[in-house]
Amino acid sequence: MDRAQDLLNRTALGLAAVLCAGALASLGAASVANAAPAANQICPTFTHAGVKYKGEVIGNVTCSNAKSRIVKMLSAHVPGRSYVNEPIPGAPKGFRCNTTLVQNHQARDGICYTGTLAYPKNGFTW
Repeated sequence: MDRAQDLLNRTALGLAAVLCAGALASLGAASVANAAPAANQICPTFTHAGVKYKGEVIGNVTCSNAKSRIVKMLSAHVPGRSYVNEPIPGAPKGFRCNTTLVQNHQARDGICYTGTLAYPKNGFTW
């Protein structure tokens, strides 16, 4: 397995862990407040520019909404380099978006969230 694929796998596992932690935190907070828990979902695979992507959502972000935002993030010019946590320009209002895999100045993976990375309220990843 090459270095980029290995990093992508580790990033995906880390992002999944963050989403799970956020889901558990949301469930705990919801039970205290007697509110409905946030929706969390793994989205269907889609293809953009010949590459397959799979998104995940948390909170009030839907899969269709995440897909359109992911496509926008995939088209954004990222001035940084790979293997460094780089912000993605043009993030949706109120969201923080970062990538660790940059190819030809475009994000090939990423996470966008509101709240904190440890306790995201809403977000999506690919």
